[in-house]
Amino acid sequence: MLQKICFLGFIVLFLAFNNLLKGQVSLNQYVQDKASYQSFDTIARNCWYVKQKNGKLGMMNALGEWVVPPVYNELGRCTLTDLSPSNIGWQDGILIVKKQGKYGAINCYGKEVLPCVYSSDLCFINDCFYIQDSKGKYLLYDRFGKLLKTKAIGNKLPLENGLTWIRLNDSNDENYSNTISYSLVASNRNTLITLKNTPYIFNILGTSEGMTAFVLYPVVDGGLGETRGSIGFLNQEGKIVVPPIYSVKYLHGGRGMSAWEYKPAFHEGRALVFKGEQGIYIDKTGKEVLDFSQKAGKYNVYNDFNSFGYTLLYHSIEEGGKTVLHKEIIDTTGRIVLDLTGGVFGEDGLEYTDIYGLPYFFLVNKAGKTLYNANMEQQFFIPREDKTNKYYFFSYPGAIYTCIIRKNKLTGTKDYSFIDIAGKEVYPYSSISSYFDPFTETEISKEGSFLSMKNKKGEIVFSCDSCGFSPIFDLSQNNHYDYNASGVFEIYKGKKMLLVNYKGMVLDEFTVPNKNDVPFYNMSNQMNLYTTESQPETIKVNVTQRELDSIYQQMPWKNMR
Repeated sequence: MLQKICFLGFIVLFLAFNNLLKGQVSLNQYVQDKASYQSFDTIARNCWYVKQKNGKLGMMNALGEWVVPPVYNELGRCTLTDLSPSNIGWQDGILIVKKQGKYGAINCYGKEVLPCVYSSDLCFINDCFYIQDSKGKYLLYDRFGKLLKTKAIGNKLPLENGLTWIRLNDSNDENYSNTISYSLVASNRNTLITLKNTPYIFNILGTSEGMTAFVLYPVVDGGLGETRGSIGFLNQEGKIVVPPIYSVKYLHGGRGMSAWEYKPAFHEGRALVFKGEQGIYIDKTGKEVLDFSQKAGKYNVYNDFNSFGYTLLYHSIEEGGKTVLHKEIIDTTGRIVLDLTGGVFGEDGLEYTDIYGLPYFFLVNKAGKTLYNANMEQQFFIPREDKTNKYYFFSYPGAIYTCIIRKNKLTGTKDYSFIDIAGKEVYPYSSISSYFDPFTETEISKEGSFLSMKNKKGEIVFSCDSCGFSPIFDLSQNNHYDYNASGVFEIYKGKKMLLVNYKGMVLDEFTVPNKNDVPFYNMSNQMNLYTTESQPETIKVNVTQRELDSIYQQMPWKNMR
């Protein structure tokens, strides 16, 4: 379980940064230029997990070093009774913590940037801390703990899109009347627009390809009627080029769409918007260029166009008296370049769809040509099935190595190897009776009841009698390989699960099955975010209140409930 979590959670983060940052190195660099690095320690030092000690929480890295001392009652949303992976909650290198009933914050180097002296939970957003004082006002600190405002800054509500919404009304009552006055302020402190006594809210949702998405929604008794709003777009000059006529219902969740996944934005000159239940695509002039409502069957449209100019549609249609689901990959003109009834869709240099049960991938190049020929193994380095061996492949987007498991059809024996992104075999084929980690060059094997872990020199660094290691079983029984990007392995001994790193050090132990999910967090990404100054997007709003008043009267959704 830990191996899979580490790989999926960290490989993409490792590969995201190609430059050294204060001694940090990506796994990609480590593997490609291994001669420059003497050990895996640089990577392991940045792999952290939450550890308990004496009823307190801290964080330890994969080398067994305390990086956050065990003095906290809460780390993010992690508590002594709830350490689920989603609860840690790092945000741009900052984590809110709680100690002795008071709140503070630490950074991704384990240092307290705000001491635990605050009675109420802290708000960290727009790269700043908004801290409420005893009078209900807010003080502003940057992510390094520097006070930016020495006086209370008034009734400001920070927004996640990099803006600040400032109420101009005197009342702090959340139950607004029919009108409201407010200013929308950008992260560079420039006021984008000020509206007085309006029955609606105007808010920016984000920028993309020179276009800024905005939402307009009514103020209603008891709160703000965002679910009755409309989405439109501004151009680079801040003028409305796409009027707010598209539904915001998917901002709050909806059938087949998560509220956190849908962000109205342009990709390859097309933006996905919704008219009621129907998803359509518009261009930058507001022209509805792809509308599927008139086609036979039912289209579910959830995806933006990607950098290659493709998107995926789900098309349910009656065929032979049965409802069949087609997965149609289209280009920006609406042309279907691949029509499938199974598989998955992804992006990895070329667009591909994995057809389960076949030893090939269908590939679609940028020109929209479907490739299905003898060059498949050159395109994705996947060897074809031959008369003797049957192959199983385990590769993920962003993976450095692809694991190939082959079974000799004549003898029934199986072995496995790894190939790199260039298709080169990086390690010779090994028997599936042992597990080999290509990143740390650690081998874990079992003979009878005796389990041993060897380092890259062949030295035994850890051994255990009557112990188990599930990846060995998966290799031999399930034709499956679990990647490990942290260098920490789960070894089972009776009712205990041991966390053992590649040096043979036991970092922790848990009673199973209560503690069988221990995620390691690669902190390289957070360190990069923390030390890199964020660049605010350039947003212009060149719209008058009179213009918005007129538009609001024509909004199609304003009276919906």
